[in-house]
Amino acid sequence: MFKYDKNNAITEYISKGERRYLFRIYVGINPETHKKSVITRRGFKTPAAANAEFRKIEARVKNDKYVFKLTDSPALTFHQAYLKWFSESYRTTVQSSTIYKTKQIFDCHILPEIGSIPLNEITPKLLQPIVNRWADKYANRIFKYAYTINLITARFIIKLAKYF
Repeated sequence: MFKYDKNNAITEYISKGERRYLFRIYVGINPETHKKSVITRRGFKTPAAANAEFRKIEARVKNDKYVFKLTDSPALTFHQAYLKWFSESYRTTVQSSTIYKTKQIFDCHILPEIGSIPLNEITPKLLQPIVNRWADKYANRIFKYAYTINLITARFIIKLAKYF
């Protein structure tokens, strides 16, 4: 019979009423991000199964055979990541009217601007001018309308101009 030696890295949790096991293992510093990297695996039905996987990963780390996923492979574009997120995650969490409106916003505004850019090249410096343009284009419409129907004065628009 298999004797299980207690492994402190393995934790028990309850998922959908069933007892499952998970573990976390530190694998080092990711050379690309320069951050600590921890692997989490979950869903094991027995502590022995979790321990076996833990030992495999631990051996690879100890023998310097663990390979970090670097961006040497073709970079995923924002559009590709959006499609993956939209179909695998977002679509199942909202109603159809929300799906339609979100898709419309992405298709008309966001994807034409940054859809073809690889994810690893998107920075705040790249995004800020785009966001400023959107604010200029869409928020300005509201203020112009409010001025047209006398909800605000021209003086108010002049004060706001420094923000847009």
